[in-house]
Amino acid sequence: MATFAVSRIRRVRGTNAFFAVPPAFDVNAHIRQSFGIVRGDQPFRVRLHFSRNVAAYIRARVWHPTQRIVDKRDGSLELSFETAGWKELVRWILSWQPDCRVLAPKRLRVRVDEKMRIALGSASARARA
Repeated sequence: MATFAVSRIRRVRGTNAFFAVPPAFDVNAHIRQSFGIVRGDQPFRVRLHFSRNVAAYIRARVWHPTQRIVDKRDGSLELSFETAGWKELVRWILSWQPDCRVLAPKRLRVRVDEKMRIALGSASARARA
């Protein structure tokens, strides 16, 4: 199954190709397991901690249809949801730095840490040049 960003389609032309929707396909389940337009194979549970600096922004929006928010005493919050989408999720988490920390799963935390190290290494290299 492929998902396309309509805003990126430049031209449409007809073909004689035919696509049959699989009988077991459930569009709502497909969307529920995505994060953005990207979807992976196996769903996983995400737990993120957001500082009080950005908690109001996170609380004010539905980021995922399965999301749960737990408010913390210090004004921060924990956002959790189930998704199968990796790429956009990593980019989204990076966009909230330094106010977002990945609590679970560990492989997501490792991936975000790797991307941060790469970014910091690139910034250091540019600063030295």
